[in-house]
Amino acid sequence: MSIRISGFDEVMRNIQRMGNRANSLKSGALDAGAKPIYETMEENNPSKRYKIAVEKSKSDEVVIGPEKDFFTAHFLEFGTSPHLIKLRKAKIQTDGQIVYGKEVNHPGHAPRPFVEPSFLASKDDAQQEIVSYYRRNLMP
Repeated sequence: MSIRISGFDEVMRNIQRMGNRANSLKSGALDAGAKPIYETMEENNPSKRYKIAVEKSKSDEVVIGPEKDFFTAHFLEFGTSPHLIKLRKAKIQTDGQIVYGKEVNHPGHAPRPFVEPSFLASKDDAQQEIVSYYRRNLMP
């Protein structure tokens, strides 16, 4: 998923002509655009144990999503189908109160998406923040 802003290429060409200040402006605009998406995603995050991360790449992109330790995020986002869980090393499976045995029929669970809905809900705000940032910093 990405955001396109019309006329943005022309603005970027003009910024490139500015020299060293251009990198600072691009970085600030990326931060400004990432903030509404990050806030919405953090608000919709079904797991308060794991956080949402914001990372900048070298190619003028910002990656916003579950932190790397949040390995269950894709299960929450897309759901799981019913499946059989077989134990490999343990002799029985228990949650401390119930003993399940060597195999468990997991019923699966419905998707609880939060990444894509957060992006879709806040992408217009992100575009406005980028435009506002450039207006504040480029206009006299």
